[in-house]
Amino acid sequence: MSPRRSARTTGERGSATVETALVLPVIVMMLAALLVTALAGVQQLSVTEGARAAARALAIGHSPEQARTIAQRVCQCAADITVSEGAWVQVRVRSTSRSVSWLPGLKVSASVTLPAEPGGSP
Repeated sequence: MSPRRSARTTGERGSATVETALVLPVIVMMLAALLVTALAGVQQLSVTEGARAAARALAIGHSPEQARTIAQRVCQCAADITVSEGAWVQVRVRSTSRSVSWLPGLKVSASVTLPAEPGGSP
């Protein structure tokens, strides 16, 4: 007595492979998008911290060159750093995310404005 195969079993043969082949690329694309978003978020936080540190340095009286150095050191990225002084100091840091540099046009930036400390000196 041999086991009988039903028509349903033989008709669905290989369906799991087809379903996997259809769904797997979608899952991989979603994971890639999640990874790119996470890397860009980390770079954004880094640039924001660099701008904050440079603005604090300017606010207490450091030179713009020192503020640029501080921003570069904190964000650890190749960044375009703009500094303006006056009653309010403003630092803008723009960077192309090096962790996802293969994705064209992904740039992160941060701008921080703080009041200058009266009589501030380093």
